[in-house]
Amino acid sequence: MDVIKHMKESNSKSTAVQAVLLAPDSAKLYQAEKEIPEYATRKDELGPNIVIVYPSPTAPSIADFVKLHGPINRLVFLDATW
Repeated sequence: MDVIKHMKESNSKSTAVQAVLLAPDSAKLYQAEKEIPEYATRKDELGPNIVIVYPSPTAPSIADFVKLHGPINRLVFLDATW
């Protein structure tokens, strides 16, 4: 999973740091103002189903997404001050 952390989101409030500490081989933290991965050009490396997790009333469930598109290769979380 990738976490893209907004520059105004404080480390003390963010759970992204703990995710990287608990799963360093599976979780990566990016600073939004400095480094956002280029997902469109990395589909061969990361796989075709890269999913941005964002709250929305119209967002499909993970189960529904997998039924329609197959397994999720990478989850991307936006860590921002809401």
